[in-house]
Formats: sequence, structure tokens, C-alpha cells
Amino acid sequence: MLRIPRSYYPICLLLFVGLLLVGCGAESPAVTPPLEEPAIITVPTDTVAPVPTTAPRALILLASANTDAGLRAEAQALLNALAQANGLVFSEREGLTEVDFPTNNSLVVALPPDPGLPGLVNTLPGVQFIAVGIPGLGAAPNLATIGVQGSQPDYQGFIAGYLAALITDEWRVGVLSVSGTEDGLAARTGFLTGAVYYCGLCNPAYPPFNDYPLYAEAAAGSDTAVWQGTADLLIQQEVETVFVTPGVGDTTLLEYLAQSGVAIIGTGVPPENVQASWVASIQPDYGVVLEEIAGRAMSEFVSGDYPTGYRMTNINSERFSPGRQANLDRMLVDLFEGLIDTSLE
Repeated sequence: MLRIPRSYYPICLLLFVGLLLVGCGAESPAVTPPLEEPAIITVPTDTVAPVPTTAPRALILLASANTDAGLRAEAQALLNALAQANGLVFSEREGLTEVDFPTNNSLVVALPPDPGLPGLVNTLPGVQFIAVGIPGLGAAPNLATIGVQGSQPDYQGFIAGYLAALITDEWRVGVLSVSGTEDGLAARTGFLTGAVYYCGLCNPAYPPFNDYPLYAEAAAGSDTAVWQGTADLLIQQEVETVFVTPGVGDTTLLEYLAQSGVAIIGTGVPPENVQASWVASIQPDYGVVLEEIAGRAMSEFVSGDYPTGYRMTNINSERFSPGRQANLDRMLVDLFEGLIDTSLE
């Protein structure tokens, strides 16, 4: 063990003190001060601009005093139910301008006559428009039309032919149609096809042995005498049920057929003195197509033209029983699903 002589103690003490003084004089390392937090500025609540709320989506029925009352009532009920199911605000108006649309989030269904849709459709591209039975509208990505290209008279004729054969003994049926027009030819062809679809060969078991179904036609605009003479061609062949296509004759012709003992299938409302001979009316059904298109418009823009369906109205249950109605309804399912060809081979 090393021992320091006592005589060296003063010297060691001086060295230790010197070293201590040198260490205290050394420069200390720099210390970075903490960053100051950014100042928080509080804005008084009464100066903050309110955030605008989105208006509820509007569903508007556009119809005038000249709109068919039945079509208007049907559209009212359908659209009101659709609005309630989807949380929309439903209203009905006779006219619209741009100021009626505070937001683009709207669906407008217009009924005939035309309320001036072209201007609205072009200036409001964010609004979905559906026009029912209004011709002459141009195509637009926010416009869907129903029944503009016609109402498929071949389908109407097919239904009438099937119904006529369904309710008539020996299938002694015929159709009165307008000659020289595409719709007249389509309705006549559809009728003949519909009757044959139901009865096949349609060969009667008792005379007269005519090749039913039959047809007779006259030009559009023919007078009452001409149409009565045309009807006689069918009556003389023992035709028992006749389909009177659109554009054929007038009330006098319907009365003549009824007085001749012929059952009548038509397309409108029968006169009161003809109702006993009336079987049913086959009318365009805008409702089923409107319901489908409006439902799609809840989630996407819909455009293009869509044909109408058909429905039975003014049904005489004494001539067209519920059981036969059920038979026809089953056929209609196949027809509107495109499983039946309405044209003759």
C-alpha cells in the first residue's frame, strides 16, 4: 500500500483545490428552452356562421285541371305511399318554375297535358323527371317517359283475343280494326294470335263451321254506316264476341253491336245502355310502370321511354267470372315477362 509522507499533505491539498477551480470555470453545454404552445383563440359562438341543412327530398306530382281524373287519383295514391315509405315530402302542383327547387334533390312526376317540361328538364339537370303519356319530349339523362312510343296495341289485342276465346262458346270471336295503320294491324294481329293461343285450332263442333277467329276492318274516319256494314260481316258469320279496337266507330256502333246480341270487349268506358253487353275494357296501365320507375329513381337517375302495361276495367262479372279472370291473370304474367310471342307465324 502506497503511503504519502506527511510532509507532502500541503502540496496535495493545493493541487486538489487547483483542479477544482479549473473544473468550475469550464463552459456549460447549451440548454434548449421548451417550445411555446400556440395560443388558442376562442371565437364567440354568436359569430360562427350556421351550417345550412339539406332540405328533405321532394316528390312532386305535376297535374293540371285537364288531367284525366282517374289517372290523377291513381298517381296521387301511388306517389303518396312512395313518399311515406321513403321519408319524402309529397306535394301536388299545377305548375312549376326554377324557384320551386331550392335543391336539386327532387323527383317530379308529370301527367298530361304537357305542363312545359322541356324547359324545366333542360334548366334543372339535377332533378329527376318522369313524364306519363306526354308525347314530343326530347331525350335527356334526367327524364324518363312512359307510353310515349305507344302502348303496344299488339299486347292489347292479344289480351282481348285470349279473353274473347276464354268466355265464348265454340270460340266464335272476331275483331273490328282500323285498316291501313300500324296500330290497327298490330291490334288485329294480336287479337287473332291471342284467340288461337287459347283455343288452338278453334274449330267449332256445330255449324256454321267458320275458321274462327275472324276480323273485319275499315278506314280511319269512316262514317257510322260504313262501320255498321263492317260489323255486319262478323255478325253474319255468327260471331258472338267482338273486340272493338281504338279508333273504330263511335257510340252508335257500340249500340248497334249490343242490339245485335254481340258481347263487346272495348278500350274505354261503355255507354250506359251498352253495359249489359260489355265484357270488359282493356286499358293502358301507367300505374305499374310508374311505380317501378319511381322506385328506381330513389337511388339513381332513370332515362329513356318505357311502354305501358294493361289492366282490365269496367268488368261485367256476369260475362267475365272471377275464375276466368284468374285464368287471364296467369296468362298476363307470362305475356308481360316476354314469354309469349304476340305475332302470327
